[in-house]
Amino acid sequence: MFLAVVIIPIYILAIISMCFMDSWHKALMFFLMLLIATFVLFLFINYPLQSAIGVICIMALFAFKLKD
Repeated sequence: MFLAVVIIPIYILAIISMCFMDSWHKALMFFLMLLIATFVLFLFINYPLQSAIGVICIMALFAFKLKD
């Protein structure tokens, strides 16, 4: 049900918006970002605890900076 209600209309709108973008590079990067966001959303729906821990670990990696 999630697929039919959320994913299909968003991808249809994304494909239409890709036709009006400045370059194919921007359009492909936009579509790649949409694919990644969909995969992350799918992971959060099916595996919420593991996904939350993974996001916290990635945020921690960006928060700490090594001093030379």
